[in-house]
Parts: sequence; structure tokens; C-alpha cells
Amino acid sequence: MSEAPDGSGGWLAGSIRRLADDSWAGHVRAGIQLERGNSELTDFTFAFELDRELEHGWRIDSQFEYFLSESTTRTTRDNWLVELRATRELDSGIGYYGGGSYERDLIGIYERSAFVTAGGIWHAVDGPKSNWVLRAGAGQRFREDRLTAETLTDWVAEGGSSFHYRISDTASFASETTAFAGGGSRIDQRFTLTNRLFGDWAVQTGLRIEHEFEERAGFDPTDVRLDVSLLYAFD
Repeated sequence: MSEAPDGSGGWLAGSIRRLADDSWAGHVRAGIQLERGNSELTDFTFAFELDRELEHGWRIDSQFEYFLSESTTRTTRDNWLVELRATRELDSGIGYYGGGSYERDLIGIYERSAFVTAGGIWHAVDGPKSNWVLRAGAGQRFREDRLTAETLTDWVAEGGSSFHYRISDTASFASETTAFAGGGSRIDQRFTLTNRLFGDWAVQTGLRIEHEFEERAGFDPTDVRLDVSLLYAFD
């Protein structure tokens, strides 16, 4: 999605080009999100992702997402998610990583949650169309109960998968899975289908499924979110 000439894309594309360093890649997207589970909401979303390749096999991946909406009961949603992961891959395809995330959710079981983990990676597939990285590690998960304000901190084992597949020159599929086992077990799955419109602009359809294995009265343990966004990518 980086074939547009420097003068194309309008004021937003030009502003991003001026701010982006040549060694950074990523995208900016905005759209709507439908959520079912603990809430029946339509969110307005904004997100950006920044990735950077460094020397000696190091890579940084980061993401920020923001959700804003108001339900029929006048409950305002003002949530955000920040994620950061640093990895180093060796020539053998095996390497290691460290990272974490912080999320605020005013409607789910936990108003605030965070985790910090570190471990190993295995670049299982690295082909012209497919890319698949597996990871396994351990860390701590922090969460704050939305109703009681009780805070919990537990050690967890993490397993993860990052898969990308180029369907065609204009379409690609990606999935990201993160699972925690231990205190506060949870699985988070994200699937995206990106279709390029023209130049660096695309439409992205995403599905996110979150399941908390801690059942609480009055809460659905599974949240399902579908979003459609307009995306601008740069590299």
C-alpha cells in the first residue's frame, strides 16, 4: 500500500509523510465498531500503528486504539488500548521478546487491565505470501474490578500467534492471538481483512473476540467486536 506518488492522497497523506521517518512503517485508521456481549454499542474508533525495523534483528511494534460512543441508556464509552512489543530474531528464526499492554474499558468486567510479559519467538513461516510467528513466555497481569475497584495481580503464562497472508496485490488477511493461562486466564483473537482502494488508502474489516475465563454474575465472559475502517498505510 505504498505505491502512491508523493503528491497524492490529500492533506492527511501529506501530513503523515512529513511526520514519518523513512525507517518507520505503519497505518492510521478511523471507522465504526459494533460490539456485542457486555454491551450493545456502536463505537467511533481511531487507531494508529507504528513498527520499526532496527539493526541486529530487532523490531518494535506498537499500537494505540481509541473508542468513543454513547448507548441508548446514556452510558458513555471512552476507552483506549496501548500495546508495545520489542522482538529480536536471530538468523535461525528463533529469538526473544518483551512487551505489554494497558487497556481501559468502562463497560467490561475490568475497568483497567495491563500485562507485562517476556519470552521466546519462533518464525515458523517466512514466505513470499505467508508470514507466521509464534511466541511463548511468562509475565504478570494486573486488573481492576469495575464494580468493587478491587485490584488483582497474577503470574500468567502467555502463548501467542501472529499470522499474515497476502491474498493478492490488493488484499491481505491477518490474525493475532494472545492467550493467558494462570490467574486471570483470557484469550484475545483479532482477525483483519484489508482491501486496497487506491494508492496507500484501503478499507479494513476487523473482528475481535475476547473471552475471560473468570465468570462474574451480570457479565458476559465473551465480547465480540466488528469494525469497518478507512485506513492509510505508510512505510
